[in-house]
Amino acid sequence: MTILWITPEHINEQTGPCYQRIAKAYAEQIKTFSYTQEHQLPPQRLLADHLNVTVGTVSRAYKRLEDQGYVYGHVGRGTFVRQQQPDANFQIQQHITENRSDLSLGIAPLTEQHVLLSQTLKQMSQQPQFLASLMGYYSEQGMPHQREIIANWLKQFNFTVSADQLLLTNGGQHGVNTVIMSICKPGDTVLCEQLSYPGFIATARQHRLQLLGVQLDEQGIMPDHFDALCKKYQPRAIYLNPTLHNPTTRTTPAERRQHIIDIANQYNVWIIEDDVQGILQQPRPPALYQYAPERVYYIGSFSKLLAGGLRSGWIISPQSTLSLIARSLRANCWLTPPITHEIACRWLQDDSTNKLINLQRATLARRHNIAENLLKSFNPISHPQSYHIWLPLPPTWQAQELHMALAQQRIDIAPSSSFAVGNAPIPQAIRVSISHINEDQQLIQALQKISDLLNNTPHEPKDW
Repeated sequence: MTILWITPEHINEQTGPCYQRIAKAYAEQIKTFSYTQEHQLPPQRLLADHLNVTVGTVSRAYKRLEDQGYVYGHVGRGTFVRQQQPDANFQIQQHITENRSDLSLGIAPLTEQHVLLSQTLKQMSQQPQFLASLMGYYSEQGMPHQREIIANWLKQFNFTVSADQLLLTNGGQHGVNTVIMSICKPGDTVLCEQLSYPGFIATARQHRLQLLGVQLDEQGIMPDHFDALCKKYQPRAIYLNPTLHNPTTRTTPAERRQHIIDIANQYNVWIIEDDVQGILQQPRPPALYQYAPERVYYIGSFSKLLAGGLRSGWIISPQSTLSLIARSLRANCWLTPPITHEIACRWLQDDSTNKLINLQRATLARRHNIAENLLKSFNPISHPQSYHIWLPLPPTWQAQELHMALAQQRIDIAPSSSFAVGNAPIPQAIRVSISHINEDQQLIQALQKISDLLNNTPHEPKDW
């Protein structure tokens, strides 16, 4: 364990009240260096003596660092630097080889997508006039016939939505970013689950939002805490992933969903519903959008459901802000490429999409059985249609330690710090994605290595 100190010279370089200067000095150190071992901030009284300030000043500085996501407090142990730098886990690994197992990326399993793509491109190549039509400019919402096809497909999932309410995007992440840039401004308070999708956390930071986490239980966000945060901070919006939640895999039941909608209506809070994987779960509770279409932005993605490289998704917007979202799309990219949406739409029309989804469900169920058998002694949290499992760790392990130990064995996972929002202690857990890896046997070998490590005590890091 290494104690991270700052000096009076460090805080004299900053501006603002003393507690803010202390927080800024620590933030600069944390952002500048890559920490490979666990670092702890000094006990508050010791730092106060070292800097010749009051304990209250240090306490306020530590609280500010927690709110900004740089540190977290552990009752009885102290205050620790979050091991991952902001957005460090929101990236695609470029080093994947046959000798490395990537269990960090939650995307659709590859089954027959490449065969279908070859067939679809061949069909399109024989329609030169239609291909020429895809080369033009259209409404920022997307080509009308494509939006009509998607709206009709969504009816089987009990979505009553017109093509005019749909806006086509470059996948779910683009949808999240578009909604945020449309309805929020820098400094706005936005809520999300206390464990949330790293892509949303990155977007919130990029738009300089004040991001606060709502406490979770086994049914999703806790209504009482949501209500308390709304009352205290008057948030502009809340981002939620209520079906097959990333990372915990849990699904919020219908009664809890109605309670969330009631609170959002009471405090006039927009809801951004990320449902990019939710269609895989059938049966499932109604989407939040279906409870309150005038308050919820619903985000879906064929990139998540079908293939990561197929950058095609959609936003269903409340009618009152449809033109606002459209303007943001126009300002951001004018319109999204019609060719990728056309591929997805043709798969919808010939039922290839539903066949691919059923293949994925079968693949995921089989892999969840594998994971359950190999990791059952550690009580994994999972759902047979989820791309990943959430694995709480035994007391002997910290998530970041396991993350680094597995990396040395050429296995990539996502530690709990990747998803943490706010100042609550980070649960010691990892997300293990079972969808991206190509072969079951490779998955078995990787999961066995995880099990073997968890059954052993980690080596104690040496003090620096």
